[in-house]
Amino acid sequence: MQKFQTWGIIGVILYLLSYIPNASVFFILIGSVILIYAFWLASKYFSNDEIFTKFLFGMIIQAIATFLFMFKIAAVIFAVLMGAFSANPVVPVLGTIAIYFAVYYVLNIFGAFLIKESLSKLKDSTDISLFEYSGVMIILGAVLKVIAIGFLVEIIGWLMLIVAFLSYKEPVTTQKDDDIIDVEAEEVKLIEEKN
Repeated sequence: MQKFQTWGIIGVILYLLSYIPNASVFFILIGSVILIYAFWLASKYFSNDEIFTKFLFGMIIQAIATFLFMFKIAAVIFAVLMGAFSANPVVPVLGTIAIYFAVYYVLNIFGAFLIKESLSKLKDSTDISLFEYSGVMIILGAVLKVIAIGFLVEIIGWLMLIVAFLSYKEPVTTQKDDDIIDVEAEEVKLIEEKN
């Protein structure tokens, strides 16, 4: 198993643990860093920088969107508790949350799109369709986050990514294959000399 596979699997598992309440920030940070490292290794292994760059920017954009929205929710809750709003705070609170959710929603989809593009590049390099399918599920989950099922779809996408990492097998080149290639090259050379 290649290093990018090992780190990728570890990163996905930690990232999925971010769905556990009260532990989300820690696991999402650690999981994201390890995943970014895994995709950097994959980009070097397959000599395709887009595998890393698209995944990196996708994760950064999603992280910014998530933390902005979480910060705003925390600020609103704090303001309500401190009595900073008027006697009827429902309308301004809901309006503010709606605006921030819209920003989060758009940025989250764009980040998921970049992650999907990275996984498509990885699919092209490995010829394992599960990489691309996992990307499709991740972006579909981002789109469906307006309803609860979006989170479930996203989790399925990340689980598919684990299976994709496990499915990759390094191509094996035997000495026999090299000998056959050398013989064929020699035969071509002899034919050219006769002509």
